[in-house]
Amino acid sequence: MNVPANINDKYIEREIWRRLVVKVINWKSTEVSLTLEKITDKEWYTYCQGMIKINVSPTRQKVLDGLEETRKIVKLNGGFA
Repeated sequence: MNVPANINDKYIEREIWRRLVVKVINWKSTEVSLTLEKITDKEWYTYCQGMIKINVSPTRQKVLDGLEETRKIVKLNGGFA
């Protein structure tokens, strides 16, 4: 069975997004960890853009406030590279 290339690309894109979200959630809920890979500036930017894109809130400000709160917690937990 031949799978179109764009389907495979979408799968890879979703998998990268899922791993990034899990990484952020882990750092948000865990203090300094030697086993967790730290979040890079590029990953944080990608995460923020993705969260804004999938926003279901009636106001963008609510999403931005949530991202800022998450950033503070992750920074406090030592999750940024």
